[in-house]
Amino acid sequence: KNFGKQNYIDLVNNLKQKFPNLLIAMLGEPEGSYFSEGVPEGCLDLINIKNKDRMNDQLFILQHSLFALGSISGAMLVALGAGCPSLIWGFADAKIPTEQNNPLSTQLYYIDDMQPDISKIIDGIQKLNFFIFIRL
Repeated sequence: KNFGKQNYIDLVNNLKQKFPNLLIAMLGEPEGSYFSEGVPEGCLDLINIKNKDRMNDQLFILQHSLFALGSISGAMLVALGAGCPSLIWGFADAKIPTEQNNPLSTQLYYIDDMQPDISKIIDGIQKLNFFIFIRL
């Protein structure tokens, strides 16, 4: 929602630098994604897969991910419903409804800004309460 394709590309590149041991998966559906023609290099593409498999595959990935992030959308509510700690950004008046649509009380960090700086997103990731600095 209005974050912009280039912003997502810049965010992915920043995440790759900050967390080089993590695999970034891109989720969504081709009709509603900036990446219907392919995801950034080095990312797992769960957008451009068979429609009949997409939701199950995406739920599996979310249930086994360290965290999810994205602008406020139904997809981010799915991440919360899958029990995946989530960083969501969006309009300030959407924070409370987002918290109320979190039936599992999944860990959530909300940035009340539709166009947050990437540094603010990275800082928010570090406020989620889990360990992400694991070197294998």
